[in-house]
Order: sequence, then C-alpha cells, then structure tokens
Amino acid sequence: MAVEIIGRGRVNVTKTHLDAAFLTKIGLLAKPYEYIFCKAIERIQNGKTIPKFMLAAVMGKDNNSIIEMLYPNITASTIKNACQFIYRYSIPEKIKNYKGTVLFWRGSNEYYPKKSAALLKKYLPALIDVEIENMGHGQYLHEFSDEYASKLIEYLQS
Repeated sequence: MAVEIIGRGRVNVTKTHLDAAFLTKIGLLAKPYEYIFCKAIERIQNGKTIPKFMLAAVMGKDNNSIIEMLYPNITASTIKNACQFIYRYSIPEKIKNYKGTVLFWRGSNEYYPKKSAALLKKYLPALIDVEIENMGHGQYLHEFSDEYASKLIEYLQS
C-alpha cells in the first residue's frame, strides 16, 4: 500500500518504511497461489495444520507468526481480493519521482520480498535494503516487537 501511495506522487513524506513488501508479479502462478493461500487460511481457521514445507515456502523457515497473528474472522473473499491485487501488482512509474528515503526490511527466509526489493531498487536506487537474518514474513515484528519498534523509531527520527 505504501508503494502505491508514494508512487502516486500526491503525498509528501520524507521517509517510508516497507516491511517485506510483495511487489513481484507471479504470472501463471497467481491463480494456484491464490487458491492454496485461501485453503491454507481455511485450514488454520478450522484448527488444522499446514504442512511445514508449504508454510516454509511462503512465510519462511520455522515461521509460525502468520498462524498466531491471523485475524480469525477474515473471509476467503478478503484473502482472494488481496491475492488478486498483490500477485498482479505493477509498481507505478511515477515512483521514480519520490524524493524521500525508503527503508525496506525483509527476512532472510523470504523469497519474494528479496525479489521485490531488487525490483524496487530499479525505480529507487537509494533504497535501503535490510535483510534480517533467520526471519520469515512478519516474524521480526511478531517475535521481536520491542526491537522492531525501537529500530523503526530510530530510522524515522534520524
């Protein structure tokens, strides 16, 4: 969402923080991923487990934060809409005009955010890409929230 907002060029901010933004089009995999993601959320909501290899492929190795942080009443329709938007998203060309700094945090166990950071760097060469060791999607925020908050405050106040 932040990429879209700064890409429109109508907001004047000097600093932007992105946490594992997913900006990579996945083409023909979009429909199967959407289906699998909806089914996985349904399994979590029904108290069933998700095979570890599948969870690791999407969220990062040994990352259970998605299960613990999941909003229990989220609907399949909401998940489907989010997936349709994310998996087909195009970075706005006008983002090249953004003059602020962009801090991009991602876990070392996240495949797509790594690709997204590299893609976004083509538009914003000064992007600060920070890889957080042994973390998956949402894991740093979930497991080290105090450290996360203090580092984010430090960035915003610098």
